[in-house]
Amino acid sequence: MPGTRTVLTFTSIPADIALAFGIYPLELEPGRLVVVVSDPLAAQARAGLETALELEVVERIALS
Repeated sequence: MPGTRTVLTFTSIPADIALAFGIYPLELEPGRLVVVVSDPLAAQARAGLETALELEVVERIALS
């Protein structure tokens, strides 16, 4: 269904990946994962994450 979103929990992606990249999954849309980060990911890190998850990664910055 177009516009379908799935709210994720921390267990939705492997914990070692989430911890290594300092991300928290927010929602999963077809072909892309929206994550919360405290600082923007470096381009190389985002590319590695996208490769590992086989999804486009979209960042949302968390405010502290």
